[in-house]
Amino acid sequence: MITTGLLVGTGLLCLCGGAPPDTVPVPPGVLSRIDSLRMASRVEDALALIAKELPSARAERDTTLVLMLLMRQGSMWTGFGHIHRAEPVLREALTLAEARSGPSEICYCLRWLGVVLSSQGRGTEAAAIYARLLGLARECDSDSYTGWAYVGLGWQAHVSGSHAEAIALYESAIDPLRRAQMADGLAWGLNGLAAAQANLGQYDEALANYRGAAVVAQDVPERAVRRFILDAVLNNLAHLEYNFGDPGRAAEHFRQTYEMQRESGNVRAPIIPGLNVAMCERELGLHAQAIERLEDLARVCRENGYFDLLGKPLNRLAAIHHSQGQSAEAARLLRQSLALGDSLAAADRVQACIDLAAVLSAMDSTGAALDVLDEGSRLLEVSENVELQLELRANRGRILGALGRFEESLADLRFVEREERRLGLSRYSLSALVAAADAFRQSGQGDSARVVLERAAGIWERDRSVPLDPRWREERGAGSRALRIELADELLNAPGASPSDRAHRAFDRLQVFKARTLLERVRGPGSPPALPESELASLEKVQSEVLQPDELLLDAYLGPRMSLLFAVTTDECRVLRWPAEEELGPRLRRYRRLLSAPPDLDSLLGNPLLEQVETRLRETLLEKVRDLLPTHPHLILAPEGAFNLIPLSSLFQTEIFRVPSATYLSWQRGQHVERPASGPLRTLALAARYHGVPHALPGAIHEVRCLSRAFRHVDVVIGEGSVLSAGLPERLTGYDILHLATHAQADDRNPWRSSISLDPTDQGGHLYADQIADMQLAARLAVLSSCESAAGRVLSGEGVQGLCTAFLSAGVPAVVATLWAVEDRATSDLIGSFYDHLGAGATVAEALARAQAALRDDPRTRHPYYWAGFVLTGAGDVRVDLECRSRIRWWLLVLAACLPFGWLIWRKSRNSLQ
Repeated sequence: MITTGLLVGTGLLCLCGGAPPDTVPVPPGVLSRIDSLRMASRVEDALALIAKELPSARAERDTTLVLMLLMRQGSMWTGFGHIHRAEPVLREALTLAEARSGPSEICYCLRWLGVVLSSQGRGTEAAAIYARLLGLARECDSDSYTGWAYVGLGWQAHVSGSHAEAIALYESAIDPLRRAQMADGLAWGLNGLAAAQANLGQYDEALANYRGAAVVAQDVPERAVRRFILDAVLNNLAHLEYNFGDPGRAAEHFRQTYEMQRESGNVRAPIIPGLNVAMCERELGLHAQAIERLEDLARVCRENGYFDLLGKPLNRLAAIHHSQGQSAEAARLLRQSLALGDSLAAADRVQACIDLAAVLSAMDSTGAALDVLDEGSRLLEVSENVELQLELRANRGRILGALGRFEESLADLRFVEREERRLGLSRYSLSALVAAADAFRQSGQGDSARVVLERAAGIWERDRSVPLDPRWREERGAGSRALRIELADELLNAPGASPSDRAHRAFDRLQVFKARTLLERVRGPGSPPALPESELASLEKVQSEVLQPDELLLDAYLGPRMSLLFAVTTDECRVLRWPAEEELGPRLRRYRRLLSAPPDLDSLLGNPLLEQVETRLRETLLEKVRDLLPTHPHLILAPEGAFNLIPLSSLFQTEIFRVPSATYLSWQRGQHVERPASGPLRTLALAARYHGVPHALPGAIHEVRCLSRAFRHVDVVIGEGSVLSAGLPERLTGYDILHLATHAQADDRNPWRSSISLDPTDQGGHLYADQIADMQLAARLAVLSSCESAAGRVLSGEGVQGLCTAFLSAGVPAVVATLWAVEDRATSDLIGSFYDHLGAGATVAEALARAQAALRDDPRTRHPYYWAGFVLTGAGDVRVDLECRSRIRWWLLVLAACLPFGWLIWRKSRNSLQ
């Protein structure tokens, strides 16, 4: 859940609410200088001047001046977020004000003391202070303090979960603040009102009041205060935009707000936007960055006593650890959060209960998970947070289903879907409907399961298509992991249809869930996010128009309960049921580790462990289609999940290439038209230096020079730094073949920042995946002859995100890349053989298979480490008309060089005969 920015909107900036009242004559010079410094945002200088003047004022027993200095010091410390320093100062000032019976001074001290107590999670004390402020403000007929008192009381109701009461209190603040012309107070009041309305699901009203708060904030005279309030209000607007609009735009505003609040000097202010930034990072898969940010925010909360906020980073840290399978650490953090007790806002306590229940359920403590959720339900009885209620009911429904209590489960899940439809939300409906389908399935109601799964598919498609930023579409696309498997399973088990018809329906229905965003990227700017249904591959189209008679398409889908493989030829479709991804994934990763480790001498002679693992994988994955291989020697693999991490060529010695999906294959072959020979094909052969090496690797240099010696129209670039990086992106567009023998860096955390390194010593010497994806390249083949260039983040449904995908997105139909760190000399040999076969007229897939076979047949490079890491993604049938150089001249040069040695040998043999 994204956090509302109201927490920074309760009067934490010292300028909000004006300067302390000077009702008794005091030496004007000191106070006016302090106020001038504060108005100029030179708060540290103002505090230094107060610290200088206070000792002499105390020594002279000038209680009036001491009071005025303490009031300023207390409000400024509060404004900086240093509440532990502020509390004793404000309490001393309040005592002095009460001794003088100065109502304005008392109101001022009460207002700021309420903020201090609230910030420490001492809500009961804060509410008592605000109630006293309200009574005193009414006695002295002060609209400004009456308004601030209602704002403070509204905030306490808000954090306790009484949102209807909070709305009434905030509404009571509006008129007096408007009469007092307190633009800052009125903006905070509208901001709080909107936040409470949002928690009750009154989204249209919340949107209107956030916009009203932004307009009012423009009238705040002090620039720093105006900027501060606007950041808080706009952060809340971004929250609504995140839920109902484009999350990419919202995330960018969260980042801007976070950086601005950090620069303001207020310690507390950046916490809420920082939490929102961390959650966006988490949803984009940037887990390490999110963890680092949240740990820092938790540290700031502890060091400054912000116990009302501490539960938020703890809860969010726990959510990330849980998503990474670290259940024990997640449970520890959530129990820390709950141990904060009443210091924690009611919403955060409920959230901790919800998350702890999910963790316990994952640890097979389903009964304990239900008990924790019941505790959260009791907390919700005094809270009116609609979103939390929906999340809790959705989780409760799933847990009840796991316990076999299907009727109770369905009641909760139906409530969630019905309420979200009424409110225009869809945050929990997708998972709720999938869980409901599981309950229907297990209770024997297959028809109902299919209905709700189709409804869930519609919600998934709608939500996925909203963001303009393709990275967010990719993340939302991954949300279909459980949905698509359950939907396919129901279609495969549907009564009243033949097995063939059921396979057809399941294959066709699954195509919408795979590599959608990549297809949208490839189709170029201006293409609608939603791919037209007519462009999705159907089994009939694949069999009749796309596949050749000797080709076998393997279309894989990995899921949490089971996995599926469709084996498709021109006249047959078989469906294989595989183990769940949680079981299959570790086996595939273990196999990859065996393949990618440099072999020792014993491994070169034979590796029984590797052979044993390969045999078991063949039996598990493809034993039921092995009879198809002799008649279908050309394999096309549409991998999924961890299946992307292994090369199928190590299991089956045949021609293989990969495609992101069957729809991509259909689209690509529909696009592929042999280009008329308008001129010779141009090749860029580039070798750049690697990290820690002062020059390009010898194998890389050998690769590009061999290309130049073997073929015409090859531009060789061997260099470093500005020689390579200057204008390279523009130069790439002019070539038909791109051969890049340079260091590649796969970024699993931020895959679109994976890069090709042109100069490791230069900060700007990198070509990033997102830059490449935005290009329009004319190349028909890209060879990324570098380490792990086919690696990247594997995202369910969308495949591998990184450099290989970037070149496909840029329009390159065929990309040869590597799965692991390849050996320099073996790579050079494989690449040389690959281009020799291309030059002889082979397709890209044929050329790669033959080059790999040559290394496999050599005892020195028999181990798959040397050759299996190279994979082809895209169009395997691409041919490139390389123009070979004449070899007659080369042979004449060799003959000329050998003639003197031949003559000497002849002379020696003749003399010996004599």
